Amino acid sequence: MAKSKLQISHLNYGELHFYYPIKFDTKLSFTTLCDTLYKSNISFNEEYQEKIMNSLGTSLANATTDFQKNDANAEDIPLTFKVRDTQTQKMYHPVADYESDYEIGADNIRFEFISSDSSIFLNVVSTELEALQQRLSRMEKEFELSSKIYGDSFTSNQKRILLLPFKAQLANGEIVWIHAILIIFSNKMGILKLELPLIDTDIYPLKCYDLDLLVNSIDNCWKLKNIDLDMKLSDLPSYYLKSIVTNNKVNIIKYNNEIKNLLLIDFNEMPNQINNISSELQEELFRIISAPVPEHSYTSYSSDAREHMKKYSWGQHGIKYIMKTNGGVLSLIDRSLLNYYINEFKKSTNTPVLDNNDYTYMCNLLANDINTNIEFAILITMLKRTNECNNIFDKSKNKFDLFNVKKEYFENILFINELQNTCYGTVLEQTSEIERMMPLYLKTDITRSNQIALDNILKDKEQQRSEHFLNFISVGSLVLSLIFGLPSIYEALQILQKTFNIYNVPYLTLENSSVGLWFLLNLFIVIKLLSKRYF
Repeated sequence: MAKSKLQISHLNYGELHFYYPIKFDTKLSFTTLCDTLYKSNISFNEEYQEKIMNSLGTSLANATTDFQKNDANAEDIPLTFKVRDTQTQKMYHPVADYESDYEIGADNIRFEFISSDSSIFLNVVSTELEALQQRLSRMEKEFELSSKIYGDSFTSNQKRILLLPFKAQLANGEIVWIHAILIIFSNKMGILKLELPLIDTDIYPLKCYDLDLLVNSIDNCWKLKNIDLDMKLSDLPSYYLKSIVTNNKVNIIKYNNEIKNLLLIDFNEMPNQINNISSELQEELFRIISAPVPEHSYTSYSSDAREHMKKYSWGQHGIKYIMKTNGGVLSLIDRSLLNYYINEFKKSTNTPVLDNNDYTYMCNLLANDINTNIEFAILITMLKRTNECNNIFDKSKNKFDLFNVKKEYFENILFINELQNTCYGTVLEQTSEIERMMPLYLKTDITRSNQIALDNILKDKEQQRSEHFLNFISVGSLVLSLIFGLPSIYEALQILQKTFNIYNVPYLTLENSSVGLWFLLNLFIVIKLLSKRYF
């Protein structure tokens, strides 16, 4: 009986991180820009957290009031219901015909009972708000970890803002949050980052490179008015960027140089050791990172996969990063590292057995650690590419301000170098390796050729403008000489009149001849200018 071909078909847990490079076209200072974006209605700030608490608190207050009204024995039982936020001590009271600002489902509430001698406390927890607050906390920890690994030069020159997340239903019906983070650098460049958890997911959409198949629907849980009910995963970046521009009146230049990092944390056919991957598994990984790859029974990509893994992968200590030459990363771990993390998580949380929620949370922490390990290199590579694209764009747009265009270009180079100034040498080596493995993303030769061609065009135009200016000066000088040379013409004609004794010709006076000759010379110059097209 023939042995079935090994295939990666199911992803127990993974994440897909999207990075979109942008530039803020604004005169606002870095600090003012960050404050403006944080206070906008696209930022997940205290206002939205309060919306969830108000919706939960008021709904509970209404529910307890309805219970007392509808229970026939309520008058005989000395019960008093109070709804209070245990953190802010805010009291919630029933509101008639209340319309919630946020949809809260029964599946997203956890009850915790706490009793005393005289009272029973029912602690009602919004698991959604809890998850969002955990993401805020993790973002702060990621920032602290980045500061330790990459140094203060990297973290002090940026600001990260958690944007309004969206609830999505995966193709298998699983409900997840799509988190969005806006990274703002002090040189007015930025990165929009989206994070999509993949839980119990079929791998097919990744192989055919139709990522919209991963998500069935995106829920407008915040009841926003400008949301398309049929919005797809691929529509989210445009929505966020459009909202930033509309709500904050900050212009954004978007460059189509995005990078995706697919993190495979737990999947079928995981290798036991990352440095011992079978040829069949290599081919499966190649089909994912190079998707879409044609599927034919008579075709094998084992040699292509082996060559790709040799030239475009990097890794150590149970982790491997496989690069996509035109921009992209496939991050995976081996079974040994996953088991190690599981045991460490059990010890740190004192949890002998992990339920589904514990396991998902642990996998999310592991995915963030693996992504943080390579995110610096991704961001530096994107900033370098964005600077080249921005320089070409600015040269085409601001042809008469080339000095400031060149100044901004070289200042950005210095800024990107400064970001790398305090990181470890191994980090610089990793960044250089990843840049080498993405030749079709950086497009160094094409970019250099475009820069040379554009510089030559602008140089020729500058030379042409200089020649036109010199012609203008020359002709202008001649015109001025003629305008103010009328007395000289008059004196010259006086000499001619005396020499040839021209006195008695009717209407041929000295004054008429001077003006006529002066007018003809000016007319000749104007015709010459128009025919030569000096301007």
